[in-house]
Amino acid sequence: MDTRTMSGDSYAVERDWSEAERRAYERYAAQSYVRVVDVPSGDTVGEIVDISAGGFKLAARRKFRRDDVYAFRIDVCVEGNGREPITALARNVWSAASSVDNLHAGFVFISLSALSRARLQQFIDELSG
Repeated sequence: MDTRTMSGDSYAVERDWSEAERRAYERYAAQSYVRVVDVPSGDTVGEIVDISAGGFKLAARRKFRRDDVYAFRIDVCVEGNGREPITALARNVWSAASSVDNLHAGFVFISLSALSRARLQQFIDELSG
């Protein structure tokens, strides 16, 4: 089920997903280093573990507050080749410690421009190839 709505040239992902809808998008493991940057600060906040059209799992370098919205830039790299970055607003939906000094966090996309949506789909297509 596609729970996106379109406004102008941007997509907004609905916040009220059920468990079934949340898993409606197939997830793909990042096969190389994919850095995520907090846009306002310019700080690297982690690396993508897996990604889908609906959101991503992050190996995080810091804690995130549930339900807070963040402006991220995802620096895509496939087989050592950089791609144009994906920019998005994403909401934190969960965080958990995965080891003593490593955190994981889950995010859903809540806003992507049409260009970033196309870049995300290209990245997913390359991962699923």
